[in-house]
Amino acid sequence: MFKITGKKNNIIWDPKNNKQLVHLENGCFDTEDTAVVKRLKDLGYEVTEAVDKKEDAGGEKKLEEMNLTELKALAKEKGLQGYSALAKEELLAALKEVV
Repeated sequence: MFKITGKKNNIIWDPKNNKQLVHLENGCFDTEDTAVVKRLKDLGYEVTEAVDKKEDAGGEKKLEEMNLTELKALAKEKGLQGYSALAKEELLAALKEVV
């Protein structure tokens, strides 16, 4: 999810395609459309990744909310050995010790 910020309640016009690109409400617009994000960046707007509601205050996704693939990627990043053979609950326990 990406967050676009700009003037309060403003329409962003796409001059290249001669149409409305987005409408900001209270100065914000959220989208997952990467084409819109790219176009807004090209037009000079500030685009940031929005914090997922399932993430903690530090912007990290909670371990319990991650799927097995995400947990294995995190285990690899943290340098854990033998993580690929672990079940999700075992992987969660191992990661809680190092995160």
